[in-house]
Amino acid sequence: MADERRLVVVGRAEPIAVTSKEDLLEVLQAAGVPIRTSCGGVATCGLCRVTVLEGARCLNELKGVEEHHLGNVAPIVGLRLACQARFACEGEVRIEVPPVEDVLERRRRKVERARTESLAPAPSGRPPRATRVEWRPRKLGEAPAPEGSATGGSAEGLASPRAPSRKPPRR
Repeated sequence: MADERRLVVVGRAEPIAVTSKEDLLEVLQAAGVPIRTSCGGVATCGLCRVTVLEGARCLNELKGVEEHHLGNVAPIVGLRLACQARFACEGEVRIEVPPVEDVLERRRRKVERARTESLAPAPSGRPPRATRVEWRPRKLGEAPAPEGSATGGSAEGLASPRAPSRKPPRR
């Protein structure tokens, strides 16, 4: 009987044949299954998380770096880093790979949402957004602005433009 190592991915019609030397990240990438990673498979990012639904006994033991990224409940809930999980024996492993979100699409949605929120009228019961008011300090000798204007307020309590330095004089 030939070496029977198969990886079944939830949402994929057919299982993937696996050789003993490959980790799950390499297998998934070779099969064209989208999976998040930024470190290229060296276990520094912790993004290639998969959930092992069945067949966890066919994978190698959980490594310390996986516990660092996934926490000590990883074996209980079935989490593994795909870059660290390899087949240890013959059998079938069934995993679930979280969907990968397209970064450019997410940014486009965020911009569109911000655009529609800025154009939408304020909901009833809430006051409209306040307009932005710019404050600028008065120049010495300038008359105070009338009460309630954009630069308004009284001149009391304002420091002079040239406050004395707290540094000792140079010798």
